[in-house]
Formats: sequence, structure tokens, C-alpha cells
Amino acid sequence: MHACALLPDGSPVCWGDSEFGQTAPPQGQKFVSVSVGGFHTCALLADGSPVCWGDDGSGQASPPEGERFADVRGGLGHSCAIRLNGVPVCWGDDQFGQASPPKGEQFAAISAGDSHTCALRPDGSPVCWGDDTSGQASPPEGERFASVSAGGEHTCALRPDGAPVCWGRDLWGQASPPESERFASVSAGGAHTCALRPDGSPVCWGDDPYGQTSPPQGRNFSAVSSGGAFSCALGADGAAACWGWNEREQASPPEEERFAVEGVGSG
Repeated sequence: MHACALLPDGSPVCWGDSEFGQTAPPQGQKFVSVSVGGFHTCALLADGSPVCWGDDGSGQASPPEGERFADVRGGLGHSCAIRLNGVPVCWGDDQFGQASPPKGEQFAAISAGDSHTCALRPDGSPVCWGDDTSGQASPPEGERFASVSAGGEHTCALRPDGAPVCWGRDLWGQASPPESERFASVSAGGAHTCALRPDGSPVCWGDDPYGQTSPPQGRNFSAVSSGGAFSCALGADGAAACWGWNEREQASPPEEERFAVEGVGSG
């Protein structure tokens, strides 16, 4: 129920629920990337040092000291990152093994979901671990992907040609992307998924009781991020737009701000 984005100078701005301080980033620090989890947020400093804030009941906001990462991602109660050499590191809730990546692997991308994690090897082959009750940690064999996004109980990825592939829980159609579409990016949320076509037009599918799969029409975006029951996106000018569940104003970004076009995360 919160979202965070980075200003062009790297300063973080968050909005929505802050019961655990998840929308209260440390003052005076600037980051190169930010990722929102369930009730916590993690970000990377320019030197790759991780900084997390918010709920730390399972240690999800306590990254290992002295580490440097190329990427960090927040899940529901855990966080995962990739060292500069591609080795994965996770911390926080590990009830289902979601914070225990396979040994001896190196990855080019990683994404933390509710209780599972998925990553891509340098050749694009997917590897997932953690809760697999709905098949969310069982990617299709023989596939190669350009990107991957772990959601609530489903996962979506894009082939190199932009074709979407999803697996896991599909009760609301969240793992059933539109056929014959090609996308530039995809983001799996709680029980819905949003993606951007190459021209920036948004397409969402899955559960829609709050309008989380009903993006604004006639607008193109440069980045999109799906949260629990809402979604946020950034226009080419850095203006943020959100839609869906707004009980804690998580879908009400500050209107006057302009953000770095790759710096948006919603949980």
C-alpha cells in the first residue's frame, strides 16, 4: 500500500501507507534505484551500498553490511539483490525458502515476489525458488527471457522479442497475458499484471475490483510498476500516474513532482 520514486537527482519520494515508516526514506541520501516491498523499501546508493527502511520484523530491511550490489528488489517479507559479480544475496522471511537462492549461480536480473523469487541467468534462462504452491516458482522449461517479474502468486516474463509468458496462480487471469501482444516491460502485482507496449501504451490484465487493471487511456508511459492492488507509471516527462486501490493514498502520487523515468516502485 505504498509507492516510491526517485527525483532526477536521486532523492527518494514515497507516498501511501507509512505504518512502519516504509514511506519515510532516510533524509539527505540519494539513490540510483529503488524497490518497494510489502511494508518496506530498499534502495541502492551510487556505490552499490543497500539502504532499506520500513518494517523489519523478519529482517527484510536489514541488508548485509559491507556488501555492494548491482540491483536490489523488495518482496513481501524478504529482499534479494545481485552482487556486482552476479551472485545473488537475499535476507528476511525465509519460511518457504524465498530468501535462499541456489548456490553456485550467477544472475543478470532478479525479482522478489510475495513468497518466491525469480531470477535470470546471463543467457536468459529463468530460475525460481521459494513458495511454489501455485506453480509460481516453476518457470517453463527451455525458455529464455529478457526480463522477469515475480508477483503475489504468479510470475511474468518477456521473451527477447517482447512476447509475454506468465506462470503460477491464474484465478483472476493474472497469468493470462493477451495473445499476439509484444511488450517493452512487464510488472506482476498481487493478482494483476501490467505491461507497456513499445510505444509506451499500458496494458493490464487480472483482478480488477479497484481498477488496478484499468490504466488511463490515451497516455503513454516510460515505466510501470504493479503493486498489491494498484499500479503506478511514469510518463516520458517524469510525471507519475497511479490507478487502483487508494485507501492509503498509495495511488495518489504528488502531482507537482517529476521523477527519473526508471525510478518507480509500488508494493
